[in-house]
Amino acid sequence: MIPRIRLSSFVILTAKFDRTVRTAALSLFLGSLLATSACIAGSKDADDAKQVEEAKKNVARGIADAKQFQEAKKLIDQRRFTEAEKLLTDELPSVIEIFGDKHYNVSSVLNLLGIVYLAEGKYIDAEHTFRRALVISDLYDYDTIESSQILMNLANALNSEGRSAEAEPNIRHVIEVLERTTPIDDSLIGKGYGVLCNIYMSREDFLGAVPYCENAIAYDRKAAANGKTSQYTLVISLSNLAGVYSKLHRFKASESVFVEAKHLAKASGVENIKSVVGINEAVEFLE
Repeated sequence: MIPRIRLSSFVILTAKFDRTVRTAALSLFLGSLLATSACIAGSKDADDAKQVEEAKKNVARGIADAKQFQEAKKLIDQRRFTEAEKLLTDELPSVIEIFGDKHYNVSSVLNLLGIVYLAEGKYIDAEHTFRRALVISDLYDYDTIESSQILMNLANALNSEGRSAEAEPNIRHVIEVLERTTPIDDSLIGKGYGVLCNIYMSREDFLGAVPYCENAIAYDRKAAANGKTSQYTLVISLSNLAGVYSKLHRFKASESVFVEAKHLAKASGVENIKSVVGINEAVEFLE
């Protein structure tokens, strides 16, 4: 078992959100709001009136924050990252005020904000934000799905900063945990292999990247077939493998994979197919 690296005391890149993120969004604030509502219902003493009124306000604010979180998700799906960043940075202080700075709701907002930073190319901001989210998430338990997702995003940010040596042991740990604890069609496993594929591509070790790119596709196919990830995610993985094949001068194999990516991109309604499928210098296959 590969040891997980603790990077600091601090605590699908732009692919549409899949089941994992939707589930996290659905559960955001819910447990806390239900607990607060129970406190309100159980408070019958007139002396508690002020506290009850404050609790009611917090529930209302928490519901509003949850709606903002959902709205941020929609903005990211639409690639409106500047708007999503503003919404999340405006929301974060309110979430901290209601729940405290060590609450898992804060971790969820930070993780989403880190994804926005990553999409915007603000890699250092993304790294720091994911670190903050990870520290909070680990307070509740270690190697949970939520922590694994944050650690995967952190590895992605580190690799984007050119720090693949730091990124690789972390993403390998994430994959090991996910393959041991989640179903084989879980979308996060494919994403983990996708990050590892990108790490080897960034080093220009294209031969070393092949098995990880192929694993990403295999897991993405299973997840897409069961509705656990979008076809868009599979398009990205196919594009990566086709680019790797092209770098290795396996042009027939590259063209075959790119053609599949092109068809899937069209079927998925991707507006600019070349921006997705042509990212690995094989745009000629799309003409």
